Amino acid sequence: MTLPQAIEAYLKIKRSLGAVFAADARILHSLGRTFGDVPVESISKEACHAFCRGRGPPTRFWERKHHTLDGFFRYLVARGHLEESPLAPSAPRLPRSFQAHIYSHDQLRQLLC
Repeated sequence: MTLPQAIEAYLKIKRSLGAVFAADARILHSLGRTFGDVPVESISKEACHAFCRGRGPPTRFWERKHHTLDGFFRYLVARGHLEESPLAPSAPRLPRSFQAHIYSHDQLRQLLC
């Protein structure tokens, strides 16, 4: 099975199940444009990593692409089109800038009064 055929089959199943899948469809079509009309077995771990990584510093979109490709390759493995996923088992964790803070009663009083 070629990559474009696999992408279209995957998107067709996802949409038939009611998923909107717009952002993921764009990612998968980008994957298809990047690799071209190749057999799915020819996609390497390095190529998947390079596709997810993109250019520049790691971003949240890297994680998004990894998540999308993870579902796609799990679908191909489950259907017998691949023996194993060429994707790394887990996406790199990027540092988060959000720091949780629990306000005391006095601090809440100062904020609300």
